[in-house]
Amino acid sequence: MLRAIATPLSEAIMVLGALIATVVVASAIMYSTSFLSTEIKEDSASAAKMMSERVVFIDAYVNKSSNCHILFFKNTGSQAIADLDKASLMIGNATITLVLRYAGYNNTEPGAGGWSYSDLENPNDVWERFETVMVIACPPSEVKGPYRYTLALPSGLVYTGSYSG
Repeated sequence: MLRAIATPLSEAIMVLGALIATVVVASAIMYSTSFLSTEIKEDSASAAKMMSERVVFIDAYVNKSSNCHILFFKNTGSQAIADLDKASLMIGNATITLVLRYAGYNNTEPGAGGWSYSDLENPNDVWERFETVMVIACPPSEVKGPYRYTLALPSGLVYTGSYSG
């Protein structure tokens, strides 16, 4: 009689174990799918932002009395760039590159080793579409021309170019 009860009971325990294992595997798959979906959405948004950001170098000159470089860039992308303060700026030439520190918005004297920017058409600390910004970059030491710049936006886009001063 005990054998008659033990066989169905052991089968029921095995079925219950299989159901629990199935639920655990399904939960792991659903979590992974949800996580992957979130990552894809974030990467897509980042890629769309990168594709919509475009910057054009207009002109630059060097103020010999202050050793500061004045550069002009235009936002030709399809969206505003609100976080230019998180960008990286480097000034140099063929033999040296100097990384400058951000010294604040609309700072006309960022000091040696610093850079600042001002948006010219609509001063509001947001680089609107089709707006030109003036960047004042003051290397810590004198740089001989021809000059090179690198502007790396927080989105990951990097713009490089040269000018004669």
